[in-house]
Amino acid sequence: MAEAGAFGPRVGPASNEHRAVCGYSDTPAAPLCEAPASQHVLADSPQYGLVSLAACPSHLAIARIAGRFLDEHQHTGVCGLPGTRWSFDEDACVIDGSGVEPELEGNRGAYA
Repeated sequence: MAEAGAFGPRVGPASNEHRAVCGYSDTPAAPLCEAPASQHVLADSPQYGLVSLAACPSHLAIARIAGRFLDEHQHTGVCGLPGTRWSFDEDACVIDGSGVEPELEGNRGAYA
């Protein structure tokens, strides 16, 4: 198990609506794309702060410019699950079973 501080920003709050699909929509009122997500993008958005975006191949370029691009990895079965953290070292989302919030540097401490 990794020590506290070894993981990046929290991918998201607990949710029982996790689905590995593209979250793109043309407008907030439009339906989501919902194609299978292939990539997971982390961006620092001027409007929302840190955001993680599940993207299909068709919307990957848009996800990469949603804010200042920080990182990207292949979308896997654990991306976005409760208790999952973005790991820059492992280039993936990982389950953090430590029960301790990671110590993060600067802006990377916000929820994504």
